[in-house]
Amino acid sequence: GSTTEPNMIRVDEPAARLARPNPGANRRIRDPAQPPIRDRGRNSLASARTHREYTNLAGARRTLEEGRAIDSELGDRPGLAVDLEDIAGLLLDLGDLAGARKTGEQALALTREIGDPAEAALALMRLAMVLHAAGDLQGAEAKAREALVVLQERGIRDYASDALFQLGELRKAGGDLAAARRHHEEAQAIRTGLRAAVAMAKGRVALASLAIEEG
Repeated sequence: GSTTEPNMIRVDEPAARLARPNPGANRRIRDPAQPPIRDRGRNSLASARTHREYTNLAGARRTLEEGRAIDSELGDRPGLAVDLEDIAGLLLDLGDLAGARKTGEQALALTREIGDPAEAALALMRLAMVLHAAGDLQGAEAKAREALVVLQERGIRDYASDALFQLGELRKAGGDLAAARRHHEEAQAIRTGLRAAVAMAKGRVALASLAIEEG
């Protein structure tokens, strides 16, 4: 499954989403001695992800919270939703399942209030990860399937492959190896078509692990 040791980044983390439009981009800078607040918020998110790559989760948490404060100050609700998703993932890595679930649910509620189905799908996938870690395979699968429908309807193939990968791992954890293989092979076919080298490598590892389980 997609488990991690304490203080280690998860292997099925969705790709970084740093290039999204920022509603606060044209706001005035309050303090000329500081970088533009929108840049400070974006830099906080990038810095947090760098800390996570090097397993500095305390540093990642600090910079994510800074980014959340900035996006709250800006009234940047889409940015805040992304912050909450990332914080939920970080709390999951820290083993705080209750905190991860609460924050992930806040992210999902916010994306739905905003009316952003695609971002809501990513929040659903995050919650599926949390529920998987908590042993709620049925709840996790429901979230992942809901996300998959949204992503397929909108033609967002890279994240749809992530949802399929997630479903494959959930089915494997539940002992349904035939369904796990179907999901993983479908995910791998999409990733091959997209020439997503890193995701393809993860898919090969998952299929090899599944083959061992199958005997």
